[in-house]
Amino acid sequence: ERKLILSPLERMAICCIFFEPSSRTMESFGVAANKLGAFTRNLVGERDGKTGEWVIPYSSMIKGETFEDTIATLSTFYDAIVIRHPVIGKVAIAADHSVVPVINGGDGIGEHPTQGLLDLFTIYNELGEVDGKHIVLVGDPKNGRTIHSLIKILTHYDVKVTIVAPEQLMLQEEYREEAKRAGILKEETTEFERVIPTADIVYMTRVQGERFPNNPEGQAAYERVKDAYIMTPEIMATAKPKMALMHPLPRKNEIDTRCDADTRSAYKHRQMRNGLYIREALLAAVLGKV
Repeated sequence: ERKLILSPLERMAICCIFFEPSSRTMESFGVAANKLGAFTRNLVGERDGKTGEWVIPYSSMIKGETFEDTIATLSTFYDAIVIRHPVIGKVAIAADHSVVPVINGGDGIGEHPTQGLLDLFTIYNELGEVDGKHIVLVGDPKNGRTIHSLIKILTHYDVKVTIVAPEQLMLQEEYREEAKRAGILKEETTEFERVIPTADIVYMTRVQGERFPNNPEGQAAYERVKDAYIMTPEIMATAKPKMALMHPLPRKNEIDTRCDADTRSAYKHRQMRNGLYIREALLAAVLGKV
C-alpha cells in the first residue's frame, strides 16, 4: 500500500541560476520546490562590465572561476539546478559538469522545455484534447524559444500549426523542417486576422527587442515589427467560441488588455498556474519521488 507523502522533497535543496530576467519561471520553480518541501536558493547572474562574461555576483566567477567549475561546485551542494542562460547550449554544458539533474529554464533563442510542457498541458485543459486542433503561433517564432519547444512537442500529436510572423521573423529552418517532417506545418503567413476564425489555439508572443542588434539599424528594424500583430476584442469576436488565447508572457502591446476579461483568455492566470503544477511534477520526477 502506497502512503501519501506530503513533502516528498523534504531536506532537498534546489538552486535556480538565472542569467536573464524572469517573473514566472524562476518564481514558479521556487514555489513548486517549496510546496514539495525543498529549500530553494535563487542566484541572479549578470554580465561583467569589465570582461563581458556572464557571472554570478559575489561568487568566485568574479575572480575568474569558469562557468563549468562554478556549476560543478554548486552541484556538490544542491540536489538539482535550474538554469536560464542567454547563450544557446550553455545549459547543456552545465549538465555535463553537474553531478545532479540540471533543468533548462530557457537558453537564449534556443528552447524553453518546461514552458513547452506547461503549454501542452494548458492546451489539453482548455480544449479537452490536443489531437485534431489548429494551433496558430503568432509574433516572433525566429527568436521565440517558447515557440521552438512547443513545436517540438507538437510533432508528437495530430495537429496543424500555422505560423504568423513578419517575413524577417519567420521560423528558423531547423524547426520548420522538423514540423514539416512531422506533417504538422499547415502554413506560414504574414496575415493575422485571416487565420483567427479557424484557430483552436492562438498563441501570441512578443517581438523580442533584446534580440535585435543594439545599434540604430537594429533598433529601427525592431520598431518596424514590434507591433505587427495585436489581438483585440474585435478580432477575438471572429474566433471560435471555445478558442483559447495563450501567451508565455511577458506581453507588451500584442494583446490588448481589454481581452483579459474574455473567458477564452488563458494566459492571465490559468496558463501561468499550470506552470506551477508542471514544475512540481518535473522536480518530483527528476529527483526520483514519483
